[in-house]
Order: sequence, then structure tokens, then C-alpha cells
Amino acid sequence: MEKSTTRVGFDGTGWDLFKLYLFNALATISTLGIYSFWARTKVDRYMRQHTTFLGQRFDFHATGKERFLGFIKAAPIVLALFFAIKLPLQWWVFSEELSTFSTLIPIFVLLYVLGPFIFVGRIRFHLSRTSYNNIRFHFSGRVLELVKIFLIGIPLLIITLGFYSPWFNVRLRRFQYENTYYGNAGFKFDGTGSELFWIHLKGFLLIIPTFGFYTSWWQANVYNYYWNHLSVNGIRFKGNLQGGDLLVYLMLGYASIIASLGFAFPWIAVIFYKLFYEAISMEVEPDLTQILPEYDAGASALAEGFESALEALADVFD
Repeated sequence: MEKSTTRVGFDGTGWDLFKLYLFNALATISTLGIYSFWARTKVDRYMRQHTTFLGQRFDFHATGKERFLGFIKAAPIVLALFFAIKLPLQWWVFSEELSTFSTLIPIFVLLYVLGPFIFVGRIRFHLSRTSYNNIRFHFSGRVLELVKIFLIGIPLLIITLGFYSPWFNVRLRRFQYENTYYGNAGFKFDGTGSELFWIHLKGFLLIIPTFGFYTSWWQANVYNYYWNHLSVNGIRFKGNLQGGDLLVYLMLGYASIIASLGFAFPWIAVIFYKLFYEAISMEVEPDLTQILPEYDAGASALAEGFESALEALADVFD
């Protein structure tokens, strides 16, 4: 069979995104931040609905209401845990210079404890609310699996002074990808830490003699590596992000945002979205008729609620 290349497309515009951002900003300010849950949902839906593949559009089915309710449920739990950790610490802190730690430590503890739950729950929620060709994605990973990866990975990162990071990142990617399903079709990832290590080593060695410019090629190589080792139903993805393109767009993007005092951000966001997603293709056109729908009825916005509550807590005590 002759191979055909199928590429992801994006047809959103900076002007549409600018109007959406402007409305969201005004609505969020006028509602004292409450509308932010609906604002984020509208942006996510816009980006999904303007992403195309094989003539079909993706869609996003989450609502601002469920995100807001997730926050309402999570906030009291986060506050209770925060003060349960903070109050005992205050009894042991006698100097004003150390009082900041009685606030920072509880937040870091909560991030550490809730991190795996937020990571898994957030992916599960987003995938369950994303569809393509009227079939939803879903995620089957469990928090305990992720905890095991961290229990082994974090000590090894410390012991090896960071050299274990390629293997750690590959384990995380495998956990994320191989628990992802499109309907009944599961994704597979065959990347290895040793291959990723050489990509990082090459990047590290070339940064200094190229005065940092090789960073764009380094980032592109890592991005392409992850996509080139991902497949679904035996069909492999291809990543074709070019380091030169990334460098040019980064320079133009930063210059445009600074020159426009930030107003060019929506247009730059669209440019980068197109750059990264239109670099993704599949080697062979998949037979979508073989995909059967499956739906994760248990996915909720609670994990996102915990994340939003922690961010709000950090802002309050910043």
C-alpha cells in the first residue's frame, strides 16, 4: 500500500481570538473572576473546533458551569488542608523572618500530595470532553500508577543530579499516551530514555557554541521525537517541526508582543498553534469506520477545581 501523509490543520484567526480574549477579560473583571471558568472553556472550545484532520473538526464539550462547580467543591477541602498544615507550623515559628515558611510549606505540601490526582484528573477530564468525528477520547490511567513513577523517579533525579530526566520523562509520556484512547483505539508509545538522552546531550553541547540559538532545534527535536514514537491502531504519527521556523517565529513573536504592548498576543498564539500542530501528520490515513465509541462517564472537573483553588490560594498569600 502506498503511504499517504495526512496532516493536522488549524484555521483559527488572531482577530477572532482577540475578540474572544477581550470579551472574556471584561466579563471576568465585571464578575470578580467568576466568569473565568466560562472564559477558559470558550477558548478551549474555539481552539478545538478550529483544529481539523481529514476534513473533520475536533470539538470540546466541557461547560463553564461544571468547571465552576468543580472549584466550589474543591476550595473548602484545599482550605481545610491548608490550615490543618499551617496552624501547627505557626506554633513552631517564633521569628517574623521565618513566618513566610509557615505559609509556603503548606502550599508546597498540598501541591506534592494533590499533584498526581490533579495530573490524572485533569487529563481525564479534558480527554473525556474532547471529540473527533463524534467519538470521544478517554483516559484510563490511575493515580497510583503515577505515584509509583514519582516515588522512583524523584529520588533518581536527585541522586543522578538530573541525568535521569530523559528516562523519567519517557515514563511519564508512556503513562500518559498508553492510557489514552480514541473510542476503543489505544495509543502506543515506543520511545526510550537512552534515545532521548542523546538528543538532550547534543542540545546541551551545541547551546554554548551557537550562543543559545540551537535551543530552537533542540526543542523541535524533542517535540518530533515524542510524535515519531507515538502510534494508534498500528499507524505511526510523524513530527516535522523545524528548528529554523521555531527560531524565526519566536523572535518575531516576542518583538511583536513587546512592540504592541501585548495586544499582538492572540495573533502570535494562532501562529504558534499552527506551527506546532500543522507539524503533526500520520503516515497512513486511518480507517475511522473501525473505531467504536466509548465514553468515560466518571470524568469530572474536580481535579481542575483543586488546581484552581491552589492557584487562588497561592495568589492570596503571594
